[in-house]
Amino acid sequence: MQSNATTLLEALSTDEASAIRRLSTSAFDPQVISLHLFYAEKDLEICEKEILQLVKKRDLLARRVERCRSLLAPINKIPSELLSSIFELCCEENTLRPDVTSPAIILSAVSHRWREIALTAPRLWSSLKIEFVRFHGFKSLQKLAHTARLFMDRSRSSPLKLNLDWSVGFQDDHLPVLETIIKQSARWVHFDVNSYDETLLKNRIFQPLRGRLPLLKYLNLGTDECIIESYVLFSDTPALRSLSYTPNSSSTVTEFPFEHLAHLKLRRCYSDEAIMMLERCIRLEKLELDWLGDNIVEENIPQLHMSAVKSLIFRALEQEPTTFAHFVLPQLSSIEISCPYPGEYCDNWEQWNITQLFLQQSSSFITYCRLETILASDIQVMEFLNCMPMLQTLCIEDMGRWDNGLGHIRNRTVTSTFLQRLLVKVNSSVFLPRLEDLMLRARMDDFNASACSIAVLSRFRPDNGQASAVCLRSIEIELKGNGSLPRELASLDHFNGKGIRVKVFISEGS
Repeated sequence: MQSNATTLLEALSTDEASAIRRLSTSAFDPQVISLHLFYAEKDLEICEKEILQLVKKRDLLARRVERCRSLLAPINKIPSELLSSIFELCCEENTLRPDVTSPAIILSAVSHRWREIALTAPRLWSSLKIEFVRFHGFKSLQKLAHTARLFMDRSRSSPLKLNLDWSVGFQDDHLPVLETIIKQSARWVHFDVNSYDETLLKNRIFQPLRGRLPLLKYLNLGTDECIIESYVLFSDTPALRSLSYTPNSSSTVTEFPFEHLAHLKLRRCYSDEAIMMLERCIRLEKLELDWLGDNIVEENIPQLHMSAVKSLIFRALEQEPTTFAHFVLPQLSSIEISCPYPGEYCDNWEQWNITQLFLQQSSSFITYCRLETILASDIQVMEFLNCMPMLQTLCIEDMGRWDNGLGHIRNRTVTSTFLQRLLVKVNSSVFLPRLEDLMLRARMDDFNASACSIAVLSRFRPDNGQASAVCLRSIEIELKGNGSLPRELASLDHFNGKGIRVKVFISEGS
């Protein structure tokens, strides 16, 4: 049987075994084992040093390879001027949040070249949105103040676009951030403030704004109702062209330069207040009315003739659209009417005919119409659209209506009757003869896919007997519900890419 000494020696290299034999005849001699351990540890140390050197060299070469490859990347061939323009698109809204790094800061940290471009392009740093609700504690707000100063410094003399959001109310800890921003008020071109605190703008920190807003063009006061003292801050804004705010019900005179406005959005006010302000808007081109109540009950309803308005957006809160009776807009080309809050159980508007009368009195040529979840039946909508012979784009979203007899919700506007009315027939008058773009959103379980398909196909290739009818350029149909797309609508995809854009889909679970 082989001895333990022989086994140990065989496990060692030939040279090491010979050296150990010369020292001792016993493989278990402590001196022999200690000597072997000494040499082995020394060799191991040398090997580890060589490995570390090789790893270091490998990492260095890997970084060099990565750097060389990045230099060959197609994006590095883009001129710095064009790259700067691309960066500006990425930084249209730099939102400051503690958990997300803003686009401008990310771009400036990618590479040396990108940092140089970012630091020499002040427009990248000129757009800023701050969500104060997300910042808690002294350190967090201190970092926010530092970041705000960084953006103000790097934006240099570029006009500023600011969006300040106080969803939870104003706090004194926000003052350092505001002081940094308000010092640059002479550069403000866009100011959007959202808050549920109607006294926000009365805070002393905002007082220096008065008379120091020479470039301000867009102003959105997102508070429900500002106190009258807040309006005075923006009385001297010679460049103001767009205003969105809630009028103060206790005031009859406001301090905004209405004569210069091209866009005005009024929220939660009454028709008499609106008319009072709109009489001064001689250059107004776009008018938005949100939840406008009608409190004029005179027999002779006052009418306001606005010759420059081209776009009208009316958002209702279930109330009747009687306010249309107060306006005459001869240059109107775009109209949008919506009822944002679902009202499946609400009845149709009884005075919808006022909108039809409004169009007849205005004698305008409407080319764009959007009706979103309105409280109007298919017949009411068809009569309304009959006043738009030049209509090119039509968008309708049906909210549905509860049917007590059937016990479920049915389509209110986009019904079989409406879809059949879209059909282009030979030797008969054409409904909406100039229609080019059509978008429909309705409930799938009450949607007549066959009637829709036939109507759409008749407008893809109008009959020779109807030369006045224009071919559709695009059709988008969104059906709300669950299940598979009806075969009649799926076949429309055949026309996609043949001079016609077709998009038909289901939004499941709606």
